[in-house]
Amino acid sequence: MRLAYRGVIGVVVVLAMGCGSPTKIGTPCKADGDCNVVGQRCAPGLNGGPKVCTKPCSANIGASGCPVGYDCGVTDPAIGTTCNKVAYAVDAQGAPVLYGKSCVLDVTACDNTGDPNAAPTCRKNKDPKANPPAPLEADPDAFCTGSCNSDDDCPSEFRCGTDWDMVKKCLRRSMCDGCVINENCPSQFPICVKGNDGKGYCSKGCNGDMDCPGAAAMFLWSICDNAQDVTGAILKACLPRAGGCVKNGDLCDPCRTNDDCKMGSTCVLNDATFERFCSKRCTGDASCGGPNNTKCDVNGYKICTAMPDFYSGALTCWPE
Repeated sequence: MRLAYRGVIGVVVVLAMGCGSPTKIGTPCKADGDCNVVGQRCAPGLNGGPKVCTKPCSANIGASGCPVGYDCGVTDPAIGTTCNKVAYAVDAQGAPVLYGKSCVLDVTACDNTGDPNAAPTCRKNKDPKANPPAPLEADPDAFCTGSCNSDDDCPSEFRCGTDWDMVKKCLRRSMCDGCVINENCPSQFPICVKGNDGKGYCSKGCNGDMDCPGAAAMFLWSICDNAQDVTGAILKACLPRAGGCVKNGDLCDPCRTNDDCKMGSTCVLNDATFERFCSKRCTGDASCGGPNNTKCDVNGYKICTAMPDFYSGALTCWPE
């Protein structure tokens, strides 16, 4: 995963006539006129924090990026993306000291990192065969994270969400997760593509359908098609075959979180294909009773899918 490492960025300082020292990013302000560097804006801090002088940005790094300890994001829609002081601890290069740190071999790696989060934890994927829900005993993707109230509490590549264990924490963004800039998205899905509603979601470039998530298991729930990223660039990207990352909340409809699914069902993630769909526990096909030819997987998972693959054990709502 590409973390938000930052180098030193140059800042051209141009003072307004009659003003004193240049206002550094983070200087308290009440209005744009309190910021005396050309191009600076007076914007609210993260989580509704006090207004400070900052600068517009379109990335986390580079000439249009932010200093170490600041992320590019939106605190005032009327202003757009600006550099905002982060709520988590970073090292000298700007990388989070807690979030994203591997804990595959040692769950105590998340302790005593120097981050102020009140509930650091080693996050593991859900064991799909466990009932009641439980984490995988050995998860090669386990990483350190912490509790949160909103995306503002998390690093740029993370979102604040309720995890499979019903605990709210910073989670790595993945295919179909919302984004504002390309750097909100992880290295596996590095492009913030505009959806039909104009909002961004993480995806990846492609040359054909076989480059998209699910292709290796022959579950083409996403296809390669023309798209536009948030910078305006036209490209080929993986787009949800169902017509969107979220639909009506019925069984087998695509979803991002449990809130996208109707009462009695939850948003299930297929860790192998990155497909997310609404499902529920079942005892047989009749107990699913949903649209989209939903059936009850009897290969040990006991949840509603369209047509589970009995050879790989993968779960999908888009069988080929």
